[in-house]
Amino acid sequence: MKKENSIGRGYFRKSKAYGLVCGIALTCVFAFSGGKVLAEEITAPVLPAQSVVTALAEPINNQLQPVTSSELDKAVDTAKKAGVNVTTTDTVKHTDTASAQADLTKQTQAVKDATAKAQANTEAIKDATAQNAKIDAENQAEAKRVAEANKAGQLAVDTKNAAGKAQVDQANKAAKAQADATNAKLKAEYEAKLAEIKTVEDYNKAVAERNALAKQKADATNAQAKAKYDKLLAIYNKALADRANLVANDVSFVGYGKSETLNGFGQKTTDVVTVDKNGNFVIIEPQSDTDGTFGNTKVTGKFIYTVVFDSKTNQAVIKITGIRLDTWQLDITRRTTANNRNISASYKDLAGNVLYTRNFDGLASIGVQTINKSFALDKAIILSDGQTSDEIMFLKTEPKWLISAPSTLFAKLTYDTADIPPKPKAPTPVVVTPEAEKPVPPTPTAPDYVKPVLKTFTPEVYTPIKPTVKPHVAVPEKLNVTVSVHPVLIPVTHTPEKPQPATPKQVKSQEVLPHTGEEAVGPLTALGAIILSVLSLAGIKKNKEN
Repeated sequence: MKKENSIGRGYFRKSKAYGLVCGIALTCVFAFSGGKVLAEEITAPVLPAQSVVTALAEPINNQLQPVTSSELDKAVDTAKKAGVNVTTTDTVKHTDTASAQADLTKQTQAVKDATAKAQANTEAIKDATAQNAKIDAENQAEAKRVAEANKAGQLAVDTKNAAGKAQVDQANKAAKAQADATNAKLKAEYEAKLAEIKTVEDYNKAVAERNALAKQKADATNAQAKAKYDKLLAIYNKALADRANLVANDVSFVGYGKSETLNGFGQKTTDVVTVDKNGNFVIIEPQSDTDGTFGNTKVTGKFIYTVVFDSKTNQAVIKITGIRLDTWQLDITRRTTANNRNISASYKDLAGNVLYTRNFDGLASIGVQTINKSFALDKAIILSDGQTSDEIMFLKTEPKWLISAPSTLFAKLTYDTADIPPKPKAPTPVVVTPEAEKPVPPTPTAPDYVKPVLKTFTPEVYTPIKPTVKPHVAVPEKLNVTVSVHPVLIPVTHTPEKPQPATPKQVKSQEVLPHTGEEAVGPLTALGAIILSVLSLAGIKKNKEN
């Protein structure tokens, strides 16, 4: 029967030959080995039982194992009781126990230092607070003593001041009574003279009021007449000024277009021209297909002109010096139904020179496009009030869609100004002769009143004593002491033991302190050879039995 024994990390099968060979080989090794030996291993003899060796599982290398310190734990507990804020940071991994233990020792010292700092701060605050409490008690006693002394001193001064003031007040009262009697007589004489003056002034006041009323009525009449005159004169002058200054406002424009008949369609373009009083014009030209109008082109521009009023002839002199085209745009109300959509619109000066051309397809509106083109036009027009000029050609257009449809734009100017009213006549003012007044007596000199000589009492002022106040000692601020610690790990190799059936006791090994010596090599070598030989023979015998 064959039996497998696991040893270390693997296993092998025992056989007769293998056991014998191993025994002989090991015997030879121990027999011929020599030299120095640093450590020796003593193996206890194996009991003559089943040759089963406990099998070990595969070793697990570099597993991390925490390293702890009771001294650090105690230091952390003491620090927290002392008010230190102990925080835990990330775990630190070390390569060996020595560096890990050094880390723990360093952390322990840091925690102890923080604890000492917090305890010292707490004790300093406690001592300063107690000292300040003692100072407060001493200052309170000093303040009480000083307050009592000041109260007594103030009472004595107040009594003395009251007596002195009563004496001065009595003397001042007598002096004032004598002065009042003299001043009353002076006042009566003075007021009698003032009363005489007032009588004359009242009479003169009545005369002045009558004169003022008469003048007021005359002034009102004159003012009313003058206001009426000024109003009529202002109207007259404004009419004259407006005729000269606002002559441009009295000139108005009427614009229109004339189109040629189209032989192909028998239609005319219907240009709509509007011109405001400033000469700004807008040209609206409908765009039509066989289904009717589908949109309009819009052109804006301006007559460049000046207007001057001729005061000698009462006529407006208008000079048109040019035409300016500003913008063009297309507003579509619907998409054209025509197949041919090659449409264009051109604008020319009176000589036929093209100022602006725009092509479009009639499918979408086109926003405002800047033209900013102008040409010279020398036209002088003289108009009397209510007169309209002959028509003036100012622009040519040429819409084109298969066939050209040219048209010419005209304008007429009208001068219409307001009538001038008659010039008013200046009024004759009303004159009033005033009533005479009485002469007023001279104003008397104000009396020189007697002023009593009064004594002034100056009270004695008590100067209170001040207590001696001891200052507080400075109380240290409460420190927020913080220290951080971190767990410590080291790698270890662990070989867990697999459970096996009952086996004889393991061979126990024990290391012996290393020693050297040439003389010890021979006997030990011989002893090892004998032991291995016995073991080999025992193995051969066991195999035979099996």
